[in-house]
Amino acid sequence: MKLKLCIKYYIFHTLSLWIITMLISCKVEGYNPTFPKEKQIAHRGYWNAGAPENSLQAVQYAIDAGLYGAEIDIHETKDGIVVVNHDDTYEGINIRSSSYQDILNNTNADIPLFSDFLILIQKYPKFKLIVEIKTVYNIKSIIKLTEQYGVSSQIEFISFNKNYCEDIIQVNPEYKVGYLGYDLSPQYLADKGYDIINSSYNFFISNPEIISEAYSLGLQVYTWTVNDAHLMSRMYNMGILRITTDYPRYNNSDKI
Repeated sequence: MKLKLCIKYYIFHTLSLWIITMLISCKVEGYNPTFPKEKQIAHRGYWNAGAPENSLQAVQYAIDAGLYGAEIDIHETKDGIVVVNHDDTYEGINIRSSSYQDILNNTNADIPLFSDFLILIQKYPKFKLIVEIKTVYNIKSIIKLTEQYGVSSQIEFISFNKNYCEDIIQVNPEYKVGYLGYDLSPQYLADKGYDIINSSYNFFISNPEIISEAYSLGLQVYTWTVNDAHLMSRMYNMGILRITTDYPRYNNSDKI
């Protein structure tokens, strides 16, 4: 009798656990929230819509989607041409130590010009271009370009290099500037004239107090690169203002 009861209990318990597990699994797999478009930045452009990363088309897709902005990466060639590419090499050619013409002569495709992106966003004054500065010789030449095309108010500069960031602030404090690293305190950033603290989500998970401290000092808080839906929800619930993502999640009926 006791053995039969034990067997029945075991079967019931095992079946119950299986049902609960399946329900949770279905809930997780079906979890597909949307978030406000003005809180999302397309990482290297909205390339997931069907375009190469860091391309004009990827940025156009972000514009068409109505997102807050798109992030791109810039480098400067040795002859002062600013190009858009994530890595410091393009098809094996080192960008910083090569002239623009050298790159064209030794690769199979034209490397995108930063100026072409500035021309593109001229037509969309609400759209922001979040520009990560990778390697440049002269910050003033970058600023001159954005002013030349009349899009200064649409540019937000970010970098892991605090010298680049602080050079921009010194030349023109009207630009929004964000630091991507972890080693500078919100107080330091505020004192130096930064506008944004833009660190990885792991940093904010480990140091949630940084978020409220940053806001109390007048800084905005962004994070990168968040692709998981649950994690995006967690970041917004923690108080993050904007998220850079490879997978924007939004309702097509939302208006920015």
